[in-house]
Amino acid sequence: MPLNVDVHKHITVSDESSGPVGAAPTHEDHHKRRRVIRAMIFLLIVGGVVSALIWLFFYRGWTSTDDAYVGGNIVVISSRQDGCVIAYYADNASYVEEGEALVQLDPTDYLTAFEQKMAALALAARDVRGLYEDVRQKMANVQLERTKMERALLDVTARSNLVGYEAIPQEDFMHSEADFKTAQASYEVAQHQLDYAESSLGSTRLDQHPKIINAKSDLITAYLQLQRCTIKAPTTGYVANRNVQVGQSVHAGTSMLEIIPLNHVWVDANFKETQLENIRIGQKVNLTTDVYGKDVVFHGVVGGIIPGTGSTFSLLPAQNATGNWIKIVQRVPVRIYLNPEELKKYPLVLGLTVTTSIRSTDTSGLRLADKPVKHQVQTAIYDVNLEPIEKIIEQIVKENLTIASATKK
Repeated sequence: MPLNVDVHKHITVSDESSGPVGAAPTHEDHHKRRRVIRAMIFLLIVGGVVSALIWLFFYRGWTSTDDAYVGGNIVVISSRQDGCVIAYYADNASYVEEGEALVQLDPTDYLTAFEQKMAALALAARDVRGLYEDVRQKMANVQLERTKMERALLDVTARSNLVGYEAIPQEDFMHSEADFKTAQASYEVAQHQLDYAESSLGSTRLDQHPKIINAKSDLITAYLQLQRCTIKAPTTGYVANRNVQVGQSVHAGTSMLEIIPLNHVWVDANFKETQLENIRIGQKVNLTTDVYGKDVVFHGVVGGIIPGTGSTFSLLPAQNATGNWIKIVQRVPVRIYLNPEELKKYPLVLGLTVTTSIRSTDTSGLRLADKPVKHQVQTAIYDVNLEPIEKIIEQIVKENLTIASATKK
C-alpha cells in the first residue's frame, strides 16, 4: 500500500520551527563581542603593567645564577710523628669540640725515650758538677806548682850568692837553676790546665751551662712527643672521611680524618663574565637551597670576586693560544658570606647547590678589595703546658748540682 507523504508540509514546518537560514547577527551580538574584546585588551594592559611593576621593583637589578655551591674549611687531621694507633674516639658525622681527643697512638716508645732523656739531664748536671770540681782541683794544682816554683827561685837565688864565694860547687848552682826552670814550666802548665777547665765550665750559672741547656731541650722534646701521642681536635665541627683504624701504623703527615666546622661556611657563586659588570663588594644577596626549599631564604653579602676564572685554577688549564680556539663564556667565582644566625637555625653542609641572587643596583662599591682583610682562623691545642716538665727539670738539676752549688764561692 503506497505511503502518501506530504514532503512540502514537513519541510515548511521544519523551517518555521528553526528560523530562517543565514539570518544576519543582531546589534546585541555585536555589543557583546566588543565588550569581550575590550575586557581582553584591558586584562592584557593590566597584566603588562603589573609585570612591568614587578620587574621594576622586584627583579630589576638582580643578578642571579644557580651555579653556586656551599663551601667551607676542611681541616685535615694528621699525625705529627710516627706511631701505632691504639684507639680512635670519633667516627664520621660525630660532633667534636676543640681540644677533644680524636686518636691515641701507642706511647710506649716515647715514654721510654722520655725516661732516657731524664737520665741524660741528670748525667749532664753531674758532668757540669764534675767540671766545677775539676776547676777547683786545677786551682789547687796551680797553687801547688806556684809554691814549688817560688821555693826553687829561693834556692837558685841563694846558691847564686854562694857560688860567687866558691862556697858551693858550680854544679849545685846549675842543678838548682834547672830545678827552678822545671818548676816554672810546671806552673805554666798547671795555669794552662786551669784556664782550659774554666773555659769548659764557662762563666754562666751552673744550671745554665750549655750541657744542661742541651739536655733540657732534649727532655722537653721527648715530653712534647709523649703529649702528641694523643691527637686532639684543632677546631669544633663534624668528623668526615675517617680512614684510620686501630692497629694501623701511621707516619708523620698521615691523614687520618677530617673535621668540617659548619659554623663558618660560605657560598661560591660562579657567575658568567657577562654578569660581573654591576657586581660589587658588600652588595646584598638572597639565597635559596633545595634542602630547605624556596620558603627559607638565606641572606648574605658579597665578600669579593675571585681573581681568576674557574678554568684558570683547573688541573689542566685551557691552552687558548692555539689555532683551534672557540670563544666560550667563562665563569668567575664570587665569594658570598652568609648570616651566622641563619646558619645556626638552618645549617648547610659543604657542596650543596644554591640559587643565588645579588642585588646589583648599587654600584658604588669596589669590584676588588683595595685593603688587606684578615680572616684569622687559629687554634690553641698545640700550646702545650710546659709547667709540669719545667718542675721535673728543676728538681733533676737541683738534685745533681747540690754539691757544686754548696761549695761554689
